[in-house]
Amino acid sequence: MNIGITVDGESLNSKVSEKFNTCSYLLIVNIDDQSIGKTPRIKETIILENREKESGRQLAQELITYDCEAVITGSLDSAEFELIADACITRYSGAGYQASIALEKMEKRELNMIRNLEGTTGCGEAGHTH
Repeated sequence: MNIGITVDGESLNSKVSEKFNTCSYLLIVNIDDQSIGKTPRIKETIILENREKESGRQLAQELITYDCEAVITGSLDSAEFELIADACITRYSGAGYQASIALEKMEKRELNMIRNLEGTTGCGEAGHTH
């Protein structure tokens, strides 16, 4: 299973970026599906440089191209959020954490999901009440 992580450096020791589109790199981490809920077993890491820091659309497209099931990042702009959400990629808030720690927290379900553009835990404008 592939997980995307937006980071400010070139490794899992780097911090997760505060904003999706301003990250320096996108790590595509392939983890063993059997490690869900445990410490993730990393099979492969691909490092992609973010050359277009004004728009996160290219990064969002990379997540889709690499068939990522989730992304760990900071805040998202509306176009990025919609593209990622429409591709059914789960979004997790991990800004400020070291990427390896954020990945472990995601696997243990300790990271908050980014359910809407505002980054709150609500469903956004889904048109229903709770």
